[in-house]
Amino acid sequence: MNKKGTLWMLILLLLLSGLYWTWSQGYLGGEARTEQLFGVEDTTGINKIYMVNKLGEAVTLENIYGQWMVNGKYQASSAWLNQMFKTIMRLQVKGPVSGPAWNTVIRQLAQKHVKVEIYKEGEKIRSFFVGGGTPNGKGTYMMVEEGKKPYICEVAGFEGEVSHHFP
Repeated sequence: MNKKGTLWMLILLLLLSGLYWTWSQGYLGGEARTEQLFGVEDTTGINKIYMVNKLGEAVTLENIYGQWMVNGKYQASSAWLNQMFKTIMRLQVKGPVSGPAWNTVIRQLAQKHVKVEIYKEGEKIRSFFVGGGTPNGKGTYMMVEEGKKPYICEVAGFEGEVSHHFP
């Protein structure tokens, strides 16, 4: 192979390496694909939502024989359930948390969060942590249970924190 061909092979290798690194860091949707994570577009099969805070205070919403119950004792408010399902359907990732804020957000999520588990037809389909709001109040820090990075999330059509939807 001549010098010109070797140079082009080296350039191609560098470009492919850079593209792979960018994809693996989530900038081209690499991690966002595996962490499509928070919202559920079709909520029809959801039969249980379990939420627990850092103090161990838990709330279980469960569809028992067609009736949504809170902790198996009380009938859930239909207005509140409608709002919960709208939130779950419209929940979307706004973007990953940037480098400078990463440590602070991880520390905040460790100190104060609500863990949310969503079950569809008896199978857990989502598990994530809901933290506090962003400084501008237009997003909420969230992280998938098995994830490695926190995200800023929002509800489409709603401006503000999502955390109050997950008590």
